[in-house]
Amino acid sequence: MQTWLWMLLLLFIACDDMEDKTSIPNIDGNNISETGTAELYILSEGLFNLNNSSLARYSFKKGKLTKNYFKDLNKRGLGDTANDMALYGGKLYIVVNVSSTIEVIDFQTGVSIKQIPMLAENGSSRQPRHITFHKDKAYVCSYDGTVARIDTTSLEIDALTKAGRNPENICIQNDKLYVSNSGGLDYSAGLGVDNTVSVIDIISFTEIKKITVGPNPGCIVPGPDETVYVATHGNNIADGTIAKSKNSRPKNKMCH
Repeated sequence: MQTWLWMLLLLFIACDDMEDKTSIPNIDGNNISETGTAELYILSEGLFNLNNSSLARYSFKKGKLTKNYFKDLNKRGLGDTANDMALYGGKLYIVVNVSSTIEVIDFQTGVSIKQIPMLAENGSSRQPRHITFHKDKAYVCSYDGTVARIDTTSLEIDALTKAGRNPENICIQNDKLYVSNSGGLDYSAGLGVDNTVSVIDIISFTEIKKITVGPNPGCIVPGPDETVYVATHGNNIADGTIAKSKNSRPKNKMCH
């Protein structure tokens, strides 16, 4: 079955000679007029094990799509199964799951700065999934049950910590990392899916507790008033849920 993941990152950059530094495209029918320079970056996951992930760029100013933006500039492909993309400190970070790399790109030029290998000590793939940032550090959760901390200046992994089974997603709230542990790779092995969110203190970079949510938690995002929202995928015998966690309470399920 063909599966495509499209991650859309809309970035507005105001021109220096403009009084209004806000750059917002105005769309009128088929015409797009700009108050600045706007570009849309499109990450395509590609097909599993076919090594055909790609990054495209659409220029609103020129009305032009560069389908193979990364490949054209770097003369190679991104790798196999790119899952996530985020902009931080003038660099675009792309998480490439099956290739087990973090591709770091200079945002202004589109040229690769570095491929950060996400490998265990024995050389096996950690299978990175998603990335988030806090105070000049990048945090990447991987299917091998780890969270890696990357210094965004040196672009080196400077620490690792453990989460739960097959972490799927990660976010930051109130100086804590929240990691959704899916256990998705264990389902067919008879272990069943996981149903927890790991809470990791950023200062000590250690897990301080696990919060029980629904089966197979996936997307996780920070909310208002120190809350975190988690979407769970469920499994063959349980429906998905949306849960809300707050620092002062272990769990508050919102709906099933």
